[in-house]
Amino acid sequence: MKQVIKRKCRNCFREFEVSPYWSRGIYCSTKCFFEYCTGKSWEEIYGKEKAKKMKQNLHNIHQGTIRKERITKLCKNCQKPFSVVPRSDQMFCSRKCHYEFRIGKTFIQLYGKHSFLRRKKSYIEHDREVLKQLKNLEQKGFRCIPISLMPIPDIIAFKHNEIFAVEVQRHEPNPCKYNSEVRKYYDDIFWMIFSQKYKVKKIK
Repeated sequence: MKQVIKRKCRNCFREFEVSPYWSRGIYCSTKCFFEYCTGKSWEEIYGKEKAKKMKQNLHNIHQGTIRKERITKLCKNCQKPFSVVPRSDQMFCSRKCHYEFRIGKTFIQLYGKHSFLRRKKSYIEHDREVLKQLKNLEQKGFRCIPISLMPIPDIIAFKHNEIFAVEVQRHEPNPCKYNSEVRKYYDDIFWMIFSQKYKVKKIK
């Protein structure tokens, strides 16, 4: 059973129940707290000693002397020291170093084989769940396109209950992007090419 004790509200003097471990529970409600504090100084509300400490802490925060505990790490790219909070997994001192370090490296080189396998497993589980839900929806009469499992067209157009995949490009169309597995979800696929040679090329 939850332990409670009875106290008198500092503002309205009514009795109320509060946990014995809640030392700041001296008002029966937020309304009473604001009524009591309105027009009073910090010394009148909290007492001289506590008000002095609170004012000092507020001053230190504004001056920037109170900060969270920080530790020093070495940047993985430039090897320069930088400070972070202990819980941070930051490995670079700046975005510039982060981008420089990533150039030309694979995911395994960047994050390790264990991280790669864990992420791969997560993606496989996600894809399985997508296919499972897709099958359930199709059985209920829905027409679905699993966007996360295939190339995404620039435009998905609907007309007369038909679905079209539209690619907008400046070069010659690349039909290899849409294999037989992808094409079955669309009624038609066509490219809109911005050039004199190919104005609109339609591929069924």
